[in-house]
Amino acid sequence: MALIELSTEPLLQPPASPPPAYVYRRLGLLLVLILVFVLGGAAPASSLHWEHVGDVPFAAGTEMALVGDRVVTVDGNSARPTVRGWSIEPVRELWDVPVPPTDADWPYAVYPLSADLVLLGGKDNYLVLDARTGETRWTATEYIQPLGNRIGLVQREEFRPGTEYDPSSGNPGQLFGLGDSKHTEPAQRTTLAGIELATGRQLWTATEPGSIVAEWSREPRGALVVLAAGRLVERSAETGAVVHERALPKVNGALPQWVEVDGSSVLVHYDGYGEGGTIAAYALGGFAPLWTGEQPDPQGSPGGCMLLWCQSSPTELIVLDSRTGQPLWSAGAEDQLFATGDDAVLVSQSEARPVRLADRQTGSTRADLSAWLTFTGSWNQGTTLLLSRLEHGGDKALGVLRPDASAVQPLGRISGIVGDCQLGDRYVACMVEKGATVYRYQP
Repeated sequence: MALIELSTEPLLQPPASPPPAYVYRRLGLLLVLILVFVLGGAAPASSLHWEHVGDVPFAAGTEMALVGDRVVTVDGNSARPTVRGWSIEPVRELWDVPVPPTDADWPYAVYPLSADLVLLGGKDNYLVLDARTGETRWTATEYIQPLGNRIGLVQREEFRPGTEYDPSSGNPGQLFGLGDSKHTEPAQRTTLAGIELATGRQLWTATEPGSIVAEWSREPRGALVVLAAGRLVERSAETGAVVHERALPKVNGALPQWVEVDGSSVLVHYDGYGEGGTIAAYALGGFAPLWTGEQPDPQGSPGGCMLLWCQSSPTELIVLDSRTGQPLWSAGAEDQLFATGDDAVLVSQSEARPVRLADRQTGSTRADLSAWLTFTGSWNQGTTLLLSRLEHGGDKALGVLRPDASAVQPLGRISGIVGDCQLGDRYVACMVEKGATVYRYQP
């Protein structure tokens, strides 16, 4: 964003390359929709009222988001993309607005930020729209990393001239840069800007030396953790002020390269992204040292963990206690594990097929989900999972797993060819052959 001014601080020794850009682009936004659940307990399942309320027509290649009591669509295959807002009861088009073209390889995706705001993301082109009117609230050219639903983070890197990577040069070695333009050495400095999502107003800026890694933790309180020049820094999302800071030791002469954050701790990696090597854990709220260890090389391991610490091997995933580093329980080598709050883990066989909800400390099963084929989360209903499966005859059955539940609540069925579905606080919208079909549900 042009409004961000870069500091002239001298360059300090930077950390090595952060994780690749895709970690922070669409994947980062999509994971927000999955990784905010707080599940567990033992509430019984009950039936829900399920009623078809209408169909939203649109062509193939259109992206859709369920935003409160509206559906927002963007026709990504058009040379002149148009965003449309639809009411649900009754279904009718409320507004349509053109948006700037984007790269054919980066069609627009649309994400709800709140009941009234949507974010459109393309290649180096981001727009925040009012879902009620279609008005463009503000635009940006940099990726916007949501810090909760009110503030976003924008990073802008400044590289030394002449360091742009030439893809025709052969072996690139280590590359740097959050955007699509890569460089052969770290940034000289990185400016962080806190942006009010509703208005685009800049709330604060801060400059860190070199290339950085910035991670956001929702639980137990919002924490923006930055790794920069061998330091862990926690900043306030509201003001950008430094809350805690700790200098990190070198290991074999090297500074740490990237970090992960869960609800209570930070895991510092001294080797490259996706590699094994030395790791060290620190507590959020002051960065007190917790433990150190060695992470096996995960190359060739199909499984993985998100928002909890695991050791990967070709034969199993071992869940670690984030406070001590001690093994707690193991899962299959091909499983994907998603921490859902402080006390539960969603175990899936892929990024979308659920197996069970497990106790985080023991691995014991809280809810058997093996009868379901897919799961997804929702920004609007972040504490609830939407699950689906195919029934005899080809209908798609849907159910919800709510907080404190030990079983899935059936919702209902949808006939025909049904694609991805989205869950709101009163509605479910599913992609079908010629648009989306919308159902209302209630106890």
